[in-house]
Amino acid sequence: MYLKQPSFHMQHCHLGSIHVSFQIIYKLLAHTLRSLKSLVVIYCYEASYWYHKFRPD
Repeated sequence: MYLKQPSFHMQHCHLGSIHVSFQIIYKLLAHTLRSLKSLVVIYCYEASYWYHKFRPD
């Protein structure tokens, strides 16, 4: 019983660190996607603004 405990503990810690790193990667990806989406929205807004401003009637 005592011999099995440390290996289980190590395995648990390893899984925990993997989970944490996945969370960090997911948060970074979500942040990048959000900023990309806002950049695309701003770009589309600017493009439509300039298009409507300089469009020949």
